[in-house]
Amino acid sequence: MRAISLALLALAASPLAQADELLAALQSKQFESPTVAFDVEFQFDGQTIMAEVDPTKPEGERMVVTSPDESAWPEGLADALESMDKNARGAIWCDEFVEALPDDAERVSEGDGSVTYAFTPKPEPGADGSERKLFEKLTATMVVDAGTVTVKSYQLHLPEPIKPHFLAKIETFALFVDCVPHDSGNSRFNRFDLEISGSAMGNNFDQTDKRRVANLRPAAFPDEG
Repeated sequence: MRAISLALLALAASPLAQADELLAALQSKQFESPTVAFDVEFQFDGQTIMAEVDPTKPEGERMVVTSPDESAWPEGLADALESMDKNARGAIWCDEFVEALPDDAERVSEGDGSVTYAFTPKPEPGADGSERKLFEKLTATMVVDAGTVTVKSYQLHLPEPIKPHFLAKIETFALFVDCVPHDSGNSRFNRFDLEISGSAMGNNFDQTDKRRVANLRPAAFPDEG
């Protein structure tokens, strides 16, 4: 009996047990996601675009390009900005990735005050059948800061092509989000890279979305006073 008790005590003190406690703490933590305006840099048709984003502004005023001048905008940017402006929600907080983290996430490495988990991500609530099929095939890794209990990075990868729908095929899917600490106790996007390619309804698509977020500043919706 004494040998079994000592073994249990050793297990409780092991890095694996600590990592499990960190996982539980991350899943139960109440994060703040303050409303902010920010600057974003992204690529469009091979050109670097700089813009200011304020989700509290009226539609049509939420995303303002600061560089380049409108006379030098690449073709199609105006239409893209209209859609981006309409959907600007200020969703730059990394705690949103915790929703994809299952209870059986596996600790794969630990060091420098961080723990890395690997897992199959949970789909978002309300995801349709095609989205669920995609998530079942994705592999995910999340790096967590053990001291602040915040997400440091989140990565998704599709190991092989899949057909989530009989009219669609996804050849490649890769997402990487680098996060940095924020004084709210949350972490926020620093770098967001998405690459996806495939075909749908007989048409091929190849999308790359690379963004950098900086210069956060307070903002408030009218009803927030």
